[in-house]
Amino acid sequence: MIGLVDGDVVCYRIAFSCRDESEDVAITTLAGYLEEMLMVTLGLSSWELFLTGKGNFRHNIAKTSEYRVSGMNKNNSTSNVGH
Repeated sequence: MIGLVDGDVVCYRIAFSCRDESEDVAITTLAGYLEEMLMVTLGLSSWELFLTGKGNFRHNIAKTSEYRVSGMNKNNSTSNVGH
Protein backbone atom coordinates (compact mmCIF):
# COMPACT_ATOMS: atom_id res chain seq x y z
CA MET A 1 0.00 0.00 0.00
CA ILE A 2 1.21 3.51 -0.83
CA GLY A 3 0.59 6.21 1.76
CA LEU A 4 -0.62 9.59 0.50
CA VAL A 5 0.61 12.32 2.83
CA ASP A 6 -0.70 15.88 3.10
CA GLY A 7 2.69 17.57 3.12
CA ASP A 8 1.32 20.97 4.09
CA VAL A 9 0.46 19.77 7.60
CA VAL A 10 3.82 18.05 7.99
CA CYS A 11 5.77 21.09 6.78
CA TYR A 12 3.97 23.49 9.12
CA ARG A 13 4.39 21.11 12.06
CA ILE A 14 8.12 20.67 11.51
CA ALA A 15 8.69 24.34 10.67
CA PHE A 16 7.01 25.41 13.91
CA SER A 17 8.88 22.90 16.05
CA CYS A 18 12.22 23.86 14.46
CA ARG A 19 11.65 27.61 14.19
CA ASP A 20 14.78 28.38 16.24
CA GLU A 21 16.95 25.69 14.61
CA SER A 22 19.08 25.48 11.48
CA GLU A 23 17.82 24.17 8.16
CA ASP A 24 19.88 21.00 8.65
CA VAL A 25 18.16 20.31 11.97
CA ALA A 26 14.74 20.90 10.37
CA ILE A 27 15.51 18.48 7.51
CA THR A 28 16.75 15.82 9.95
CA THR A 29 13.65 16.33 12.10
CA LEU A 30 11.40 16.03 9.06
CA ALA A 31 13.08 12.79 7.96
CA GLY A 32 12.78 11.31 11.44
CA TYR A 33 9.14 12.35 11.77
CA LEU A 34 8.19 10.83 8.42
CA GLU A 35 10.10 7.62 9.14
CA GLU A 36 8.46 7.22 12.55
CA MET A 37 4.96 8.05 11.34
CA LEU A 38 4.95 6.18 8.05
CA MET A 39 7.29 3.23 8.49
CA VAL A 40 7.09 2.47 12.20
CA THR A 41 3.58 3.54 13.18
CA LEU A 42 1.73 2.76 9.93
CA GLY A 43 4.05 0.07 8.57
CA LEU A 44 4.25 1.60 5.10
CA SER A 45 7.20 0.89 2.84
CA SER A 46 6.37 3.62 0.32
CA TRP A 47 4.54 6.92 0.31
CA GLU A 48 4.02 10.09 -1.68
CA LEU A 49 4.07 13.49 -0.03
CA PHE A 50 2.00 16.27 -1.63
CA LEU A 51 2.12 20.03 -1.17
CA THR A 52 -0.54 22.54 -2.13
CA GLY A 53 -0.23 23.65 -5.72
CA LYS A 54 -1.21 22.98 -9.29
CA GLY A 55 -2.25 19.40 -9.96
CA ASN A 56 -2.99 18.68 -6.31
CA PHE A 57 -3.82 15.03 -5.65
CA ARG A 58 -6.87 15.91 -3.52
CA HIS A 59 -8.78 16.88 -6.64
CA ASN A 60 -7.82 13.66 -8.44
CA ILE A 61 -8.87 11.28 -5.68
CA ALA A 62 -12.08 13.02 -4.57
CA LYS A 63 -14.48 10.51 -6.13
CA THR A 64 -17.81 11.19 -4.39
CA SER A 65 -17.70 14.98 -4.61
CA GLU A 66 -15.28 17.74 -5.47
CA TYR A 67 -12.68 18.48 -2.82
CA ARG A 68 -13.84 21.18 -0.37
CA VAL A 69 -16.80 22.28 -2.48
CA SER A 70 -19.21 21.91 0.44
CA GLY A 71 -17.32 24.41 2.58
CA MET A 72 -16.76 26.95 -0.18
CA ASN A 73 -20.43 27.76 -0.80
CA LYS A 74 -21.52 28.29 2.80
CA ASN A 75 -21.96 31.67 4.43
CA ASN A 76 -19.36 31.61 7.20
CA SER A 77 -20.71 34.72 8.90
CA THR A 78 -20.95 34.47 12.67
CA SER A 79 -22.76 37.80 13.16
CA ASN A 80 -26.05 36.04 13.98
CA VAL A 81 -24.62 33.45 16.35
CA GLY A 82 -26.52 33.46 19.65
CA HIS A 83 -29.30 35.80 18.40
